[in-house]
Amino acid sequence: MSGFDEGDSSADAPSCSLHHQQRLVRGGEASSKNNLVGKKTPDSANNSQTTNKLCSTGISTALELCRKCEKGKTFPEHSTKTGESVVISPGYVLSRTKSRVHATLCDEFFGHPHDTVQVVERHVPEHKVEDLVVDLQNQISQLVQMLEEERCNQVTIRTKYVTEIVEESKELKRQHEEEISIVEEKHSAEIQQLQIHFKEKLKVQMVDAQQQYDELKDQLDFLDATFVTYKETIIEEMNENWSKKEEGFRRGSTKVKDKELFEQKQVLLNIFEQEKETLETKNQNEITFLKEHHEREIQEVTTKYNAMFELVGQLEKADQHIEDLRIKLAEKTQALELQSIHLKEVEVALRAANIEILEYQKNFDAKVSEVDDKYWNYIHFLLNQNIDLRHRLTLVSADLCAAQATVEEKHKRWKQQVESMAQQKYEEGSEEASPPPARPAIPPRSRMGSTVSKSPPAPPSTCLRKGRPYDEMKPLPTCEHAYDHLRESNADIPDLRVEGHKAP
Repeated sequence: MSGFDEGDSSADAPSCSLHHQQRLVRGGEASSKNNLVGKKTPDSANNSQTTNKLCSTGISTALELCRKCEKGKTFPEHSTKTGESVVISPGYVLSRTKSRVHATLCDEFFGHPHDTVQVVERHVPEHKVEDLVVDLQNQISQLVQMLEEERCNQVTIRTKYVTEIVEESKELKRQHEEEISIVEEKHSAEIQQLQIHFKEKLKVQMVDAQQQYDELKDQLDFLDATFVTYKETIIEEMNENWSKKEEGFRRGSTKVKDKELFEQKQVLLNIFEQEKETLETKNQNEITFLKEHHEREIQEVTTKYNAMFELVGQLEKADQHIEDLRIKLAEKTQALELQSIHLKEVEVALRAANIEILEYQKNFDAKVSEVDDKYWNYIHFLLNQNIDLRHRLTLVSADLCAAQATVEEKHKRWKQQVESMAQQKYEEGSEEASPPPARPAIPPRSRMGSTVSKSPPAPPSTCLRKGRPYDEMKPLPTCEHAYDHLRESNADIPDLRVEGHKAP
């Protein structure tokens, strides 16, 4: 390469470097023209040799900014290269080595103070300016004519050189063809012998290649057989490993399933036990309250109406109601016993299920081979069903709480109504009992309160259970009634009290 790099060439470079570059370019153009024309002049030969050397060795002029004042030590003048260096101006150093030419610009070159020359304006007359303009125009026209003449001369020279080159190339081509034909005539017999020799050699090589192909084919068949056996052994090992992994996964899944079932069982048993205890405590409290209240009322009635024989029938009626209550209590105790029996049956069923699970776990290894992809689907089905059962359990518990709240509200309302009715009846009975006491005929009454014969009304028995008369007493709702009510409202809930019923 000759001249400056593309990115570093600018107007800041001095005129001497530009003249040097122009000289190199002109020398290269002249050498190329001389080579095209074919004239072997000494100047053109020297120029061509120098340009070829420059192009081959990669000589280039680099414009580098020296940071000598700031960071410096990475530039040619600081390196170990030996060569000539010329200081052209302050801050501008030109150095040359065997393979490169370096132009170095320091900060001094850019910061060098320039001599300030005062420009003195001179008044030039107009006629002199016009004369100068005319002279310049004449010079420009002469230069244009000279350029046109040079261009015409170059065109003629170029056409002349082109015609000469074409003629010389045709002559060289004709000579080359003649030489080739002579060489072909000389060596035609040798070429035929070589072709025959090559054909025989090719046949021998084909036979050798066929033998090698047969040997390689036999080796390939042997390798295929060995690979098949190796593949079968690897497949067997992989199947064994997969079977072991599947067995481990199944054992883990069964453990997790058993653990979750046991936890759910414990939760349900705790809930049932709590409900049972609450019901027992409520019933016991009601019974004790009824007994105490009944005793107090009997004492009050005996003190107030000791002289009145009208209360005998009412007391008998109260005795009948007490017997009815006892019968109801016996029924409730029977219901509780049935519930306890049902719970025992559930426990027995759970024990049997646990025994079946244990037997299944013992025989699990024998049944592993019978399990297929449906087993995983069944696991997912059980998990989804478990989630649904939990959701239903929460809904059932919420419904039970709501039902209990509604029952308590109804109980309060009913209690208020009964107290108001009992108060009205008591006031009516006290107003009618104001005349002197007489022993009226006491009409017998049935359990439902229907009279057999008409007679004056007797004062009602105020043996209440929290202000509730015996005729209108009803059994409190139990867990079974609430459960039946929930099953009537939601048909999706299964009846767990049925014998032989198993949860899916």
